[in-house]
Amino acid sequence: MSGGITRLKEHLANQAGNVAPCPKVSSDVRKEMRNLLDNFKAAKKDKAKRAQEFEEEMVGSYRHTQYDDDEEDDDIDQRLAHERYQSWMQHEADHRRPYRQFAYGEGGSRLTHNCIGQGPSKKQAYLPEAYKEMKGYIKTLAPIWDERGVTIMCDGWTGPKDMHVINFLVYSVRGTIFHKSVDASNVLREDENYYFKLMKDVVEEIGPQRVIQIVTDNEAAVKLGGKKIMETYPHIYWTACAAYCLDLLLEDLGKRKSIHAVIEQAKEVSRFI
Repeated sequence: MSGGITRLKEHLANQAGNVAPCPKVSSDVRKEMRNLLDNFKAAKKDKAKRAQEFEEEMVGSYRHTQYDDDEEDDDIDQRLAHERYQSWMQHEADHRRPYRQFAYGEGGSRLTHNCIGQGPSKKQAYLPEAYKEMKGYIKTLAPIWDERGVTIMCDGWTGPKDMHVINFLVYSVRGTIFHKSVDASNVLREDENYYFKLMKDVVEEIGPQRVIQIVTDNEAAVKLGGKKIMETYPHIYWTACAAYCLDLLLEDLGKRKSIHAVIEQAKEVSRFI
């Protein structure tokens, strides 16, 4: 038998379908495993039912509430859309699905889509209003950026089907905000000049006088691009990400025979569980 903990339970419960029944399991263990599987199925159905009830409640409350003031109607629509969006986000997180459907930002190749779903409003989606609200919040950070400066953080992400997204975040004493993402999936050559241009564009968008340093991973092309930034803007420092460097260090340690054997055994245990 191969597979995870669920198939092991099905094997011990003599539940046909995915695995062969265990001929040696005791009746007590078989009964316990069947109870565990039944409880899991019941919990799964209950979760789906509650999600459907929430959806129906939100739509029903919207349809039975009418206002003469169009501006107030828009405000209610936006709140409803926000609730549906948050519910969708939680649903995605529970199922560990990639978030690539909705976050490319103003510098990406395409904007957010299909986040809120088929809402009851004629306008369907209120993401532009949320975007406008967030832009307004970012403007309130300008004084502290001018006074204390910011750090630009660059991080790449590779997903399914060779998708490559480069994220840019801005850190200040008021916290970190997402600036934009760039879809680099179809870029043929990601050399130092490519990364230099990306970083230079972000510096100009934020304001060179505000930027103190840029933090990236330690990849050769990114590193050279960071050095070009320092040459172009003498007051800006390029810094390698400490977490990335530690990750490389641990990977090198993991290549030692004695450590590699332990890691492989741990992987087998993890895959089984």
